[in-house]
Formats: sequence, structure tokens, C-alpha cells
Amino acid sequence: MIFRFYFTLLKFLITIFNINILSTTSLNFKIFNTIQSAKVELPESLFATSLLLNSVYLEAVESTHIKGLVPFYVVVYDVKKALGLVYFQAINLAAKELGGIIHLEPYGKFLNLVSDKLNNLLFSSDPGKSNWLLVCGNMSVSGQHAISCLPEYLTLVCDTLPQIIKGVCLQVESQGKLSATILKDFPFSNDPVKSTILKEGFISFVMDPIMEIHQVNNWKNFDEYLDSMTSKYRLRANNVIKKIETFKQLDFNLTDIESNVDRINELYFAVQHRSPVRLVKPDAQCFIHLKKHLKNNFLFKAFYLEDKMVAFMTGIFNTYEYEAYHIGIDYHYNKDYALYQNILYSFINEAINARVNTLSFGRTALEMKTTVGAKPYDYSAYMYLNNRILNKLVKPFLPDNPPTNWTPRDPFKNGK
Repeated sequence: MIFRFYFTLLKFLITIFNINILSTTSLNFKIFNTIQSAKVELPESLFATSLLLNSVYLEAVESTHIKGLVPFYVVVYDVKKALGLVYFQAINLAAKELGGIIHLEPYGKFLNLVSDKLNNLLFSSDPGKSNWLLVCGNMSVSGQHAISCLPEYLTLVCDTLPQIIKGVCLQVESQGKLSATILKDFPFSNDPVKSTILKEGFISFVMDPIMEIHQVNNWKNFDEYLDSMTSKYRLRANNVIKKIETFKQLDFNLTDIESNVDRINELYFAVQHRSPVRLVKPDAQCFIHLKKHLKNNFLFKAFYLEDKMVAFMTGIFNTYEYEAYHIGIDYHYNKDYALYQNILYSFINEAINARVNTLSFGRTALEMKTTVGAKPYDYSAYMYLNNRILNKLVKPFLPDNPPTNWTPRDPFKNGK
């Protein structure tokens, strides 16, 4: 009883006063619940080059108030000197707005029944009780968007991760049951956290690759990009682009987004409905807040057939990189007008115009993305299920090597 009292008191103090948690290294850290309070502790230069750990982006996501998502920002110090930021998202798996984690209804009635069983087995989805998944990183996008620090401090910060995770877990557990913790998207071949985190009982697995195009700024314009292709792929690209030559393509400002919220949600949810796993469920309000905060560094492009919006694409960019963000598609028009492929080409055109070095397409449609010039980059993830039996049982089912059940293509004359 005495131990339980002191443990409860410790969780309370951490939650209320953001007490520093000492690590086994020389570093310490502090947990914040808003990026505004965290960024006061950090040098502005820390945010300068990071696209999705930029304080402006994090403020936009935070202000959206996505149902069932709670952010945590951990500032890491060497004594009093701030070295970096570690970003966490706690996702309430039982939030009614989420509607369950695993969704197999697009694949048939039988699998839809299976999805209910899986949700209950893995996540105990009880709408009346909070049930949390803690993610080190950002579940809305692909890539390593968990740690921001200067390169010389990366090893030190990563060595402190086990203590940081325990500190954040205590805060999450003060709000309900914690089912699992995930660390996502660390480079497969040069992973800074692997040796440290495996000692803590985490299970490693390899995620699908992230599709990226590097050295985008080598092309001066979209025509140069097309000219760098072999005749076969250049002809294919021109035929695809020709299918929407009668479309209107409009760059939406804030007012345009606000005026088309209902249609944007219809198109966006049509894409989300096809995803078998949904851990966060943003909507058009997310795009409104991103436009308010990021202004010209957030793109919202709508595709109109006559007077009807049939697709849209969103992108986030800075001087160095372009993130192909969320899209929306009316699948009644997708086949005839090759909407998805045209969105990919439009992203490339926008990235070239922005003069960035890297364009990230995220995951999914791996082979199709290689036909437009993207290449796969492999990343690892780590998971710890608080149910110890499940934590042992699930390990054999997780992939430990990059997937090989697809065929990469190369559309360029001499490779790139």
C-alpha cells in the first residue's frame, strides 16, 4: 500500500509540475504539453531545418485538436543547455471518433468481423474507457519525425530515450490504460536507437519503405524532368497528364478551404476508407489550421472537372524538402482520368518549382511511385505491448527485413 501511494504521488507530481526525469547518462529532460512552452527552452536554430518538427507545424497540428490525440514534447538538456526535442503522440484507441484501429470492411463482410475481434484483442477498444497507444514520432506522416537535435548530440539523446519513454508513459498512465508504445521510422541501415531500445524489451520490425525522390533541384522545370525519362515512361507520363488537360487546377487559399469543407471531407474520407489501419483521423479542419499557420509553405491544390471538385492534394515544404501530405479522390473518376497518377506528377512539378532537394511520397503504391522516379528507403520501428504474453506472441509475425513482394521500376535514361 505504501509503495502504491508513493508511485501514485510520483505520477501526480510529474503531471502537474513537469519534474525533470534524470537519465542514466549525464542528460536530463523535461516534459511539456504544448509546443509553445517547450520552444521557449530551445534555440530557434533547432527548428530551422526540420520540416515536420518545426514549431510552426507542431502548433498547427496542436491547434486542430484532433480527437483522441494528445501531444508530448520532451526537451533534453545537458545540465541547463537544451540539446534537442523528442516528440510523442498519445492516441486514445477507444475514442469514438476513431471508430476502431483496424478496418477491414473494404475487403469484405467476413474480414470486417475479424477487424472487430482484432481491435478488442489487441487494443481492448472500450468506448467508455481511455486506452492509449504512445507513439514516439508522428502517426499522420511517414518518416523520422520524432527527434530534432544537432547531429553531434544525436547519440546522447538516443541513449536517454528509455528514460524519456518511461517518463512520458507515467504521464499517459495517469490518464488511463496504456496498451502499447511504438517508436517509428528510424533508418534501417544506420539506426541510432536500435542498440539502446532493444535492451528495454522492445520488438523491432521493418516497415514498408518510404518512397522519395532526391536531388529534385537538379531539374529546372517539369519538362526537364520528362526529358530525363526513357521514351517508354515519358510517353506514359504524357498520356496520363493529357487525361486531365481539360481540368481546372486551383491553388486554394484559406477562404477557399473553409468554403469547401464538406466536399474536402468527402474526398479525404474516401481515401481513408481504403486504409486497413487508421490511428489518427484528421479532417478538413486540419488543413485550415495548417494553412493559417504555414501560409505559403502549405499547398492545397484542387482538381475540378467542369464545376465539380474530384480530387485534391496537399503538401508541406521548406527550403530543403517537400512532404506529399494528404490527398482526396473521388474514385468514380479515378480510372478514367488517372487521378492518382496525375497527383503524383503534380507533386513532382510543385517540388521542382519549390527548388527543394527531396520529395517524400510516403508509403503505399510502391511500384507505381517508382514509375514516376521515386526510390524506396527502408526504415525500422519498435513496439512494446504492455500485455507481456502478447508482446512475446506477436514477435514472430513482425517482418524483420524490407518487403520483396513488389517490383521496383526505373523510368530514367541513366538512372538517377
